[in-house]
Amino acid sequence: MGKDAVIRRCYDVGRLRAWRARIDALGAAAAPTATVIAPPAAEAGRERGAAAVVAGSFNPPTAAHLSLCDGALRQPDVETVWLLLAVRTVDKETVTGACLEDRLLMLEALAEARPQVGVALCNRGLYVEQAAALRGSLAPPSRDLVFVVGYDKIEQVLDGRYYAAREASLRRLFGLARFLVAARDGHGGQALIDLLAMRENRAYRNRIAPLTTLPDCHDPALSSTQVRGAYAEGAAPQAGAPAAVRAFAAATGVYAAPTSLPGGETIDRYGLRLQLLDILAREPQSAFSAAEFQAATAQAATDSGAGRALRRLLAQDGVAVEAIRTHVLT
Repeated sequence: MGKDAVIRRCYDVGRLRAWRARIDALGAAAAPTATVIAPPAAEAGRERGAAAVVAGSFNPPTAAHLSLCDGALRQPDVETVWLLLAVRTVDKETVTGACLEDRLLMLEALAEARPQVGVALCNRGLYVEQAAALRGSLAPPSRDLVFVVGYDKIEQVLDGRYYAAREASLRRLFGLARFLVAARDGHGGQALIDLLAMRENRAYRNRIAPLTTLPDCHDPALSSTQVRGAYAEGAAPQAGAPAAVRAFAAATGVYAAPTSLPGGETIDRYGLRLQLLDILAREPQSAFSAAEFQAATAQAATDSGAGRALRRLLAQDGVAVEAIRTHVLT
């Protein structure tokens, strides 16, 4: 997806409202549940080969995530890869940075350039619960389900502190899925061998294997944290952030530090976007075009009388969509 298309989608009110509703519905579901956001464009073979899953918080998606997708698709039995965003993520319970709707927007843009890659949303963070959710909707029992992870994640999977009953949970997990593990932070093949040689992990060795088909450009040290840090310092990380992510960041100001004004006020461009999204989500039937959404976010971020007035309006409790439209149009 090109830069202009990404920017247009940033302000697609209908899409963002629909995703907010699906996120809310998943968050309220009692059972582990997954739903398709964007299916792989290439449907052929989906019922035959393995379905690989790259799960994460994607805040933002990075070149390393795409590298894991490409490495998985180089496996002879993998037909499709799902980028799976969890409504709740283990050890990352508080949503900061990009909101979930915007993470889906970035993931959708990345998947559109890869016909064998789809995007899904899940209401659970533990892999055992994600596997159960995926088996219930995206990966029938006839298909092999493969999680593609970095070494740090397989350590987390095997760590007993995440389970009330470790052995029962792991037996269930590895009955539903297997894992391909990429090197991370200096922990490569030998580290994985040593980890699986531990007595408490030996029972699962046949369901965990190293991912040996990564592209030469794969950077195991690259993280979303590094990309966010670069943006906060005013840089655009060319190597770490895919083009669609860079286009989204430039359009919205996500991850950028707020701008300080001479009078002491600060303008948080992305924070203003989130305020507007919350207001639009409260009135799902109200009309508000993409052009109006874009105009409102642009006006609210200006150091002008109109910008200051709109920021005051957005800060009010219960402000209506129509009030925003009237303010922007006048």
